[in-house]
Amino acid sequence: MIRTLGRALAIFAAVAAAAPRVRAGVVLGIEIEDGHSYTRSNGFIGFHVEYGGDVSLSPDHTRVVHMSKDAYLLIERRNFLRMRSLEVSPDASGAPVYRLTVGSRERSRADALEFLARYLPEAARVAPISAAADARRILETSGPDALFARLSRLDSSAAQSIYLDVLLSSDSLSLPTLERAAQEAGRVIGSSSRLRAVLVKIASFHPDDSDLTREIVRAASRIASSSEQAQALVAVAGARGISAVSAPEYASSIADIASSSQREQAIEQISRLVREPASAAALLPAAEAIASSSEKRLALDALLRVPGLGPSEQTKILRAGSGIASSSEKASFLAESARRIGPDEGVMRAYFETARSIASSSELARALGAIARERRLTDASAAALLETASGIASSSEKTSLMADLAGRLDITDPVLRAYLSCAGTIASSSGQREALVALLDRGDLSAPAVAQIMHFAQKEIASSSEREIVVDRAADRLAGRTR
Repeated sequence: MIRTLGRALAIFAAVAAAAPRVRAGVVLGIEIEDGHSYTRSNGFIGFHVEYGGDVSLSPDHTRVVHMSKDAYLLIERRNFLRMRSLEVSPDASGAPVYRLTVGSRERSRADALEFLARYLPEAARVAPISAAADARRILETSGPDALFARLSRLDSSAAQSIYLDVLLSSDSLSLPTLERAAQEAGRVIGSSSRLRAVLVKIASFHPDDSDLTREIVRAASRIASSSEQAQALVAVAGARGISAVSAPEYASSIADIASSSQREQAIEQISRLVREPASAAALLPAAEAIASSSEKRLALDALLRVPGLGPSEQTKILRAGSGIASSSEKASFLAESARRIGPDEGVMRAYFETARSIASSSELARALGAIARERRLTDASAAALLETASGIASSSEKTSLMADLAGRLDITDPVLRAYLSCAGTIASSSGQREALVALLDRGDLSAPAVAQIMHFAQKEIASSSEREIVVDRAADRLAGRTR
């Protein structure tokens, strides 16, 4: 009775300690598979297996054939408060010695053998007691197809991964066998860490074969743990590379990662392996599917850092930035991209299109100021920047931006027209005055440009005092006077 209660408490403690490995099962209770032990219990009926060392079983899993000197095997069956426990240990020659207890009473060897024949097959099914030896025997006598057929009848992820390890350690593996190994691993192995380990091992074979890459990456989508799935994909990409052909498969599998942070980390690390611009574009849907604004921004940053991106790829990545919900994260993405993108007008248009989706006035001003600081803009790009700036709702933010732009832009006729048009959208007369005076402070303005600024001030600035300041400054410039 004491032993029974003690075992029940031990099982309860194991459940608490191994919570990450506990899974609900058809037993309507809990199952714990942890290294060299297995426990199943619904509170009334329980089954427990422990083993260690090298335990060899008969092909039908009804007898223990041989044990190494450090081996042991424990099988326990509990019905309500009745515990039956079989301990198997080796003698000096490695032959098994049995000790069956029911409650506190020891039973005969015949009873022990009967108990063993009844429950050892189940123990071998749920725990990998002799998995390596069984896999080698099946492979040698019947080949890979028989081994795959046996996999689906195993309930232990540890046993399933051992079977596949034995297969992958054999000689002369064909590509169809490797592809099926990846498919079967994804289908049957429930343990995330074990499935990752098997797929990474398969990835070391025939690294240039795109069909095998596809099967491995698809199987990785079956990994339940976000961190394990991300690690698997990064390891597979490191072993096999990533091409325009395989990139869509990687993107699809990355998109299946539940955690935004793990998805971002997978994209960031895999993007470092990308050597073809088309592959970066193919990974873009995985980044767009990230819900977190900060993680999406980091993922898009990583893709934009891929070497050799052309205007087409840069345009697609910039436009994807419009899906970042946070204004600050979107502005940070654009500010960072301003240092990396090329001068192509299509790329610039994509930059300003994404900027126009920023709701915050200060963040929109920050994004527009960043591109003006990082490069010398063409007339078309400068005009597009100023047109975008007119959408800044805050007069103070718009004024500060324009005062900064006044000293950075090349003031050609089209740019001056765009600048004055933007200044006309400033609601505050003082703000209009500040933007225009900043422009008049430039030493390279032509007389016609100064005259246009004076005419604009006279027509657009509502406050007479603010208007007078601009007009006087313009008159001084035209007269050759400086202040």
